[in-house]
Amino acid sequence: MASDVAANFPSRDPKDIARAELARWRRRLGSLTHEQEVRIENLVISTATKISMLGGEVMQSLLEDRR
Repeated sequence: MASDVAANFPSRDPKDIARAELARWRRRLGSLTHEQEVRIENLVISTATKISMLGGEVMQSLLEDRR
C-alpha cells in the first residue's frame, strides 16, 4: 500500500523545488544583490523543506490510520 502512495506522489528534493520556484520568480523579483539572492534562496529552501517534512508527517499519519 505504501508503494502505491509513493508511485502516485513522486518524491522531489525540497531544494530542487525551491530552486525551480526561484527560477519562476526571478524576473518578478527584479535586480538583486548577490547577498539578497542567497538569502531569498535560503528562505525558500527552508520553507520548502518544512512543508515537505509536514507533508511527510501527514502522509505517515494517513497510512497509520488505514491500518
